[in-house]
Amino acid sequence: MINEQVAIEWTEDLILQDVPKSVRKSVSEMSLKNPVRNTQWKYLKFKDSSVFSPAANDFNRSVKACEGTHLTPTYTNAIEGTVQYNEYWSVQKRRCLEGYEPEINGIPCGIKITGEHYFYLNFTRIMKYNIDKNTGEEVKKLDFPDFCSMDYYWFLELEKNENPQKYGLTSKDKKGMICAKARRKGFSFKNAAGALWKYTFFKESYVIIASYLADHAQATMNMVLEMSNFLNENTEFRHARVIDRQDEIKSGYKEKNANGIEIIKGYKSSIKIMTFKNSAFKSAGKSATRMIFEEAGLFENLKMAYTISEPLFRDGDKMIGIPIIFGTGGDMSSATKDFSDMFYNPKQYGLAEYDNIYEKTDINGKCGWFVDEMWYRRSEAVIEDVLYDGMDDQGNANRWMAEWNLDLERSAKRGSDKKAYNALLTQKCKTPSEAFLITEGNIFQTAELYARLSKLKSDDTYKYLGQVGQLVDKEGRVWWEPDLQGVLRPIMEYPTNHKSDTEGAIIIYEHPVEISGSIPEDLYIIGHDPWGIDSDGGKSLGATYVLKTKKLALQGYGHDEIVAEYVGRPDPGGMEEYNYNLEKLALYYNAKINFENDRGEVRPFFTKRKRLDLLCPPPYVTIQRHLPTSNMAGRKFGYSMGNDKLKQIGEQYVYDWLSEKRGVDEKTGLDLTNIDYLTSKPLIEELISYNRKGNFDRVMALIGCIIRLEEIHNPYTKEEDKHPLGFLFENENLFKKRNREDLLYTY
Repeated sequence: MINEQVAIEWTEDLILQDVPKSVRKSVSEMSLKNPVRNTQWKYLKFKDSSVFSPAANDFNRSVKACEGTHLTPTYTNAIEGTVQYNEYWSVQKRRCLEGYEPEINGIPCGIKITGEHYFYLNFTRIMKYNIDKNTGEEVKKLDFPDFCSMDYYWFLELEKNENPQKYGLTSKDKKGMICAKARRKGFSFKNAAGALWKYTFFKESYVIIASYLADHAQATMNMVLEMSNFLNENTEFRHARVIDRQDEIKSGYKEKNANGIEIIKGYKSSIKIMTFKNSAFKSAGKSATRMIFEEAGLFENLKMAYTISEPLFRDGDKMIGIPIIFGTGGDMSSATKDFSDMFYNPKQYGLAEYDNIYEKTDINGKCGWFVDEMWYRRSEAVIEDVLYDGMDDQGNANRWMAEWNLDLERSAKRGSDKKAYNALLTQKCKTPSEAFLITEGNIFQTAELYARLSKLKSDDTYKYLGQVGQLVDKEGRVWWEPDLQGVLRPIMEYPTNHKSDTEGAIIIYEHPVEISGSIPEDLYIIGHDPWGIDSDGGKSLGATYVLKTKKLALQGYGHDEIVAEYVGRPDPGGMEEYNYNLEKLALYYNAKINFENDRGEVRPFFTKRKRLDLLCPPPYVTIQRHLPTSNMAGRKFGYSMGNDKLKQIGEQYVYDWLSEKRGVDEKTGLDLTNIDYLTSKPLIEELISYNRKGNFDRVMALIGCIIRLEEIHNPYTKEEDKHPLGFLFENENLFKKRNREDLLYTY
């Protein structure tokens, strides 16, 4: 039973009681519900967390008593070498190894922290803000960590996964951990303390601090060295070192045996830095007790580095050590995809998995450990005449208050610089999808696309939104045959593994609408991006999307949205087979094909088939509106994306189409846009990753759809206002400088 002087169980009813009524509707479920309901632990509200730091409290009292004297602060007043002194340090070591449950009036309080957590709270010092008693200003200085509930659950999960037998589990339940988190949550300090804990108490332990760039690992190692110096100066946990460098330490001492040969004795525990920038094949040597992968979002070869390193902590299917992988929102780069894939598929990599309770979705999938901004956000506000704090003095996160305050910060920046706003989302993230934003160089609405991607990926929802099959000629018309046996393999991954099957298959999300027995003209349009005829064996795929227009929206037949897709590269049928399927799609939907005519065999194929009527003419109106001097002479069908200006036209139209409002979400009250109706997971992944240099077949096919949509349905009137993408087009690091007229009109 939990002693209520120390903590109480924080039920959702009690959480709600603390939240002012005026705020309840403005914060998310993650702030009003138990945030650790995807674990076995009770959600606690601590009433007196000081009981978990008895040794640190003793030391701080000694510091105060020694002020103004020549005395040195100590943990205990017992004289060194006495029974009392030795007993004190014996007790402290036991607590660091076995954990600690405080007693209240001689009775255990019912809450036990792990040994590693006890060590962190009582024997490490971290840089933290304190009030300078002379100036009253906040200054950073070394001090013991504060207790906070965020750390309480992290250390419990870490111990359960590293030593499952302590919790009634088997050795087969031993797992590593992967953690995505908001910035400034102190995980580098916790990882440094954990490395030193292993080094101090476990003989022959071997901890590796791995990073892509050396300075990231070195920063953590510097924390280890600082903490170790404090131990050596103030505790009986000190160890002599036989290796003492900035990038590696090893405990022990040298002795000569009877034959005069020098040997190493002692704990022989080690902590070592390992970097992977120039090679993912750096890991070698003895088995690692822990391998910490620092700043995983910047690890450009994370999967390869992890795979090559696995023998260090895994022997066959047995975990002999554990990896800890963590990354920080706001530090993500183009390398993020490996980290994201591992975070959303932790079990595949021998890592602990949790229900993804963090995203706004009806069906939750799996993910790694996630620490949002609300777990530790210092903030104050007076609401309904009461002063609230995002973190109280006992280390409890008032998550609703933290989110309310965070939303104020976001609102102040919303509508300003998109890059700065996206950076704010990643650094102070509420959800994993926000943490995994890539803010550099992306043109489309990354935050919103990630949110949609997360919803589709939850329990693989995207796999069930469409029907896979083939179109067949029968009785003089094209019929749909669903793949009921699961023989066909549509390409559902981006980037595509070209060593696997790239045959592809048609996916239909909505069959064509018939009015009085026929499909209206221009109700559907097709965008197609072919692969080049000379690129056999290359990476490019054929990509085709069928888009329903708003032509019959007033009759209740919906908004413009993607109703079918076909991505692949048939083998051995090749381009001939692909184009034949393209023809059947056009006939099935009574749609014309808008295609990029710089490559591929589209026109020759449809000429041979005597079906040039299925091809779109060039988008004269749209292109002339932006490029009045463009020479389209000689082009009878399709369009060209041969230069950046033309691509910018397409990018602008797609951006606007994605942003188009479709209604309001009844649950959240947020606007719904075309992004919320995207059904293709790999298309969303391409939109997120899109840049001008890469190969993005699906995005180019979508551009074909939207350009045609503008040409026949949505006459485009350009306002003098700056376009939402202006901040990007004006970035001289991405595009050559152009005059204002070019930026606004001639993309």
